[in-house]
Amino acid sequence: MKISGIYQIMNIINHKIYYGSSNNINNRWNHHKRLLNRNKHENEHLQNSWNKYGANSFKFEIIKECLEHQLYEVEQFYIECTKLAPHRFYNIAEDAKSFNRGKIPWNKGKKGLQVGSNKGLKFSKETRQKISLFAKTRTGSKNSMFGKKQSIETKIKMRLAWIKRKSNKKDISLSII
Repeated sequence: MKISGIYQIMNIINHKIYYGSSNNINNRWNHHKRLLNRNKHENEHLQNSWNKYGANSFKFEIIKECLEHQLYEVEQFYIECTKLAPHRFYNIAEDAKSFNRGKIPWNKGKKGLQVGSNKGLKFSKETRQKISLFAKTRTGSKNSMFGKKQSIETKIKMRLAWIKRKSNKKDISLSII
């Protein structure tokens, strides 16, 4: 039977809770178990606890049945409760409607991946010249026009072709709407 509502996954050893919502709670629980057993759950905190305590240490419960159109609103209430004592919950997301709720960003805690890897480093003049020379030789080998100038006629033709492509894209996007 298809049940719509809010559920919790509780660790019966440390009493931490994960709240979630679904329009088909039984399928959602099976999905959670499948990911947790394969060590692929998007909520790293819940996954680590599952690995540490084992499947038998977790209890799944439906805590509130509600209509499908009420799911996010009701789940948001429970997520707000997790903010009051975050150490007691596995939930990571602060918003029930957020796209990546429960997922750890790919670059969390990895300094240097959010920005260019050389940002803030000062290179000597000799090193800068070596980097420049390498970039010039590398770029030149991949692009047959590297270092060459294009005629004015060619530039005009390329500009007109670009404008035509741009206007076609607008026509296509407007026809979709």
